Amino acid sequence: MKFEKFNEIFDFPVCFFGSLDGVLIAYDQDEDHRVDIFVSRMRKKHKKDLFAVGERKGCLYLIWRGNFPIPESLTNDQQVQIGHDSWTVYQSETLYAAILRAKPCPFSSQI
Repeated sequence: MKFEKFNEIFDFPVCFFGSLDGVLIAYDQDEDHRVDIFVSRMRKKHKKDLFAVGERKGCLYLIWRGNFPIPESLTNDQQVQIGHDSWTVYQSETLYAAILRAKPCPFSSQI
């Protein structure tokens, strides 16, 4: 199965999918399950709004369900501790914004 649209949304080659606590998890070829630790340790109020997460080379890609303020601690360029490692939030955006970025709509300026 090919995941071209997900590759565009996550901006890295998605090879595997999983889910945890209602959050879609996109894995690259390394299938680094430390991203599961990130999801499992998230605050419930943030986790319920998270649609999907991916990890690539120490960078997190977060896609949120709604059009609401993204938690400040999980915006672009923020550092997140996972065990002894520090990962960077590379991309944190709503699902709507991710879809528009992946395939721009000709009428997006009118939306």
